[in-house]
Amino acid sequence: MKFVKKNWLIFFSAAVIVLVSLMTVVSRGKAIVTSTISYAKEYGMCSGLFKVTISEFEGQYTEQLFGKSYFVQCLGLFNKFLNKKIVLDNEDRYTVYKMNNGAFAQNYIGYDTTQYAQNFLFFSTQMEHIGIPLLYVQAPFKIDKYDNELPYGLSDETNPLADNFLQIVSNDCSTLDIREIIHNQNLDYKGLFYSTDHHWTAETGLWASGVLADKLIESFAIDLDTTYISRDNYSFTVYDDYFLGSLGKRTGILYSGVDDFVLIEPKYDSSYRVTIPALDVIREGPCSDSILFKEYMGKNYFEDDPGRVYTGDNYSLMVIQNLLSSNDTRILLVKDSFSKSVIPSFASTCKELHVIDLRTFEGSVSEYAKSNDIDCVVVMYNPSVVVNPEFFEFE
Repeated sequence: MKFVKKNWLIFFSAAVIVLVSLMTVVSRGKAIVTSTISYAKEYGMCSGLFKVTISEFEGQYTEQLFGKSYFVQCLGLFNKFLNKKIVLDNEDRYTVYKMNNGAFAQNYIGYDTTQYAQNFLFFSTQMEHIGIPLLYVQAPFKIDKYDNELPYGLSDETNPLADNFLQIVSNDCSTLDIREIIHNQNLDYKGLFYSTDHHWTAETGLWASGVLADKLIESFAIDLDTTYISRDNYSFTVYDDYFLGSLGKRTGILYSGVDDFVLIEPKYDSSYRVTIPALDVIREGPCSDSILFKEYMGKNYFEDDPGRVYTGDNYSLMVIQNLLSSNDTRILLVKDSFSKSVIPSFASTCKELHVIDLRTFEGSVSEYAKSNDIDCVVVMYNPSVVVNPEFFEFE
């Protein structure tokens, strides 16, 4: 009898897997293939294209699995009932921690940043050789360096990685550690980030754009127009309970809750030309129609990502021309996804803002800077990035 029950359990589990797989192919197959092809085109022709395409297909399949949100919700309700503080994943970096302040975070354990710091120093030497100033900006992490709020017995493993990186590069390169500014100004750390996502909020990105502009002016006397950096020049439309971040998507709404989302738009006159070469796309008009991608607004928690409103996806290259600029300054920003909410306001400070994401960019960053008459290069990364080799392939 036990053998029969066991066989029925195996048969039932296999049937569920097959059914879910078939429903995924039928209902989401076209979207999965379309997204994979789009990503492959963005990545471009290179030796690793096949591997990247397969990886993207697997990721898209997992993300769009039929009924996935219901499975996640059931698990989230179970975790909430047990008052679990840690939601494990088969990869440690995707494990989600519920902090003592009620927000959610990840922790990157067991990495070494030394080689990536050396790669950055080589890039710094290249920039010095061609005479273009370089600034490394350390964006903050969801876990506060000075008060980690992690569950009892756990330590912050990620900020020390950034500390080690900065220690190595700071002797040979100008740096800006935004974590220290936050600490020195005694800002509300939890309020700087979404609760269900690892990113800082759009309001924090606006604030950070001013911090960055001030640093560039102070350190390199870069000609930037900071007229429109302050909050007074923007409108803030609040959408209540509108956004479920990546950590919430992993753990479920019943466990994590949802975030409000704020759409920030300029109140001043603006005109931009935004070019995305990999997609052969040009967007023109005021910031709200060119730099902001408001077509990504949507309240389907598991399907939509309003965070993409700020500059769209992580394109390999985006060039933003400020058609009303009062100066001729050209800035190159090498970024991760944290910079997306910085870009809309920072673009108002200069004539051209060139934005590169090294995960998909092909070519030499130093050669690009030289050939495009760049006045200053900024590399802005959050601490989780200093463990990823893709972000340090500058040449």
